[in-house]
Amino acid sequence: MTNNVCLRVTIKFKVKRITQHNSNRKDKTLVYEQPMIINLSKIKPYSKKIKIFKDNNKELLSFSLKDLNSTSKNINNEIILDSNINIWRQLYTEKILKFIEEKNYTSAFSRKILHDNYKTLNLIYENMGHELIKNKMISYYEPTKKRIFNGKFLNSIIQNNQTIFW
Repeated sequence: MTNNVCLRVTIKFKVKRITQHNSNRKDKTLVYEQPMIINLSKIKPYSKKIKIFKDNNKELLSFSLKDLNSTSKNINNEIILDSNINIWRQLYTEKILKFIEEKNYTSAFSRKILHDNYKTLNLIYENMGHELIKNKMISYYEPTKKRIFNGKFLNSIIQNNQTIFW
């Protein structure tokens, strides 16, 4: 396998939202599923913590991550990787997991993956918001609408510890 075998997959994780003690609302589990790019050559240490689903969400028990690259050539096969949110955060900080450059991501999903780096994202937005909107790296229409971030911009947050990509 070559050094940089990147594959477009859908990552999946669940986050349990616990309500306040005196609230009448029930606890809620939110499921996030988004397409991302993963570097297969660096994922081996994490392979036991990641579940692989393929073709109608059937879990593949005897399926290794090495085989992912060969089977992913068929466009109809969607590969879903399911793991704990902390694994995805760690893979992102180690530059193994990346956002798709041309895709837009919601702020809720971005915040989950970026975690500590989300503070950097907000600082950049506060200082350069108008310029980022002009360059179509983020969109923010109204206070009631959700903000959307471009994948290229989100990848730049950790790339060479830079905070600005241009």
